[in-house]
Amino acid sequence: MKHPRGDEMLRRSTVRAMARAIIGVSMLALAGVAIADEPTLNRLGALEVRETDKTTEIRIGGTTPPTFTVFKLTDPIRLFVDVSNADISAIKDRVAVDNGVVAHVGTTQFDDDLVNIGRIEVQLSVDAPYTVVAQGAAIVIRIDASQRTTQRPVAVNEAAGDTTARLRAAEDRAQTAEARARSAEQALADARDAEQRADAA
Repeated sequence: MKHPRGDEMLRRSTVRAMARAIIGVSMLALAGVAIADEPTLNRLGALEVRETDKTTEIRIGGTTPPTFTVFKLTDPIRLFVDVSNADISAIKDRVAVDNGVVAHVGTTQFDDDLVNIGRIEVQLSVDAPYTVVAQGAAIVIRIDASQRTTQRPVAVNEAAGDTTARLRAAEDRAQTAEARARSAEQALADARDAEQRADAA
């Protein structure tokens, strides 16, 4: 004959064991997501220069919101934008502007064991006011065009098609990892609730 108290204790023990197993699996899943979600390299894949009524606008598209620093040197006058944790190697050729204010725009990639920096270099023909802002995953450099002597058409330096495909795939992987993290966190919360209910019973 089975003892009701023994059955209840067995049930509680089983619930606790299942909850602990779920917690363990969830923690492993979260650990895996944490590894997968280490800072994603920002892949800068296109450089566009266009003229507006008041500025020369330089736009560089990326895959993640950029973190960058800006500085300027003289003799010759050059504006530098260093993007941290970035790969700009897909933009290989410099873009000639030659409008009396901006001479050309080029890029350089710096890599070592600690950092990946994508540098955007704007060589200026004259000293001119400028702004550098982030717009989503893009960096936008606007240079005052009041000293402009000619207005060029839009110039674009795009990454190769296979690079663009890889950038899109990287974005998809990031979204999948985020969904997995949310699912694992929910499973962990549910398992803890189940263990608490078993203890209370």
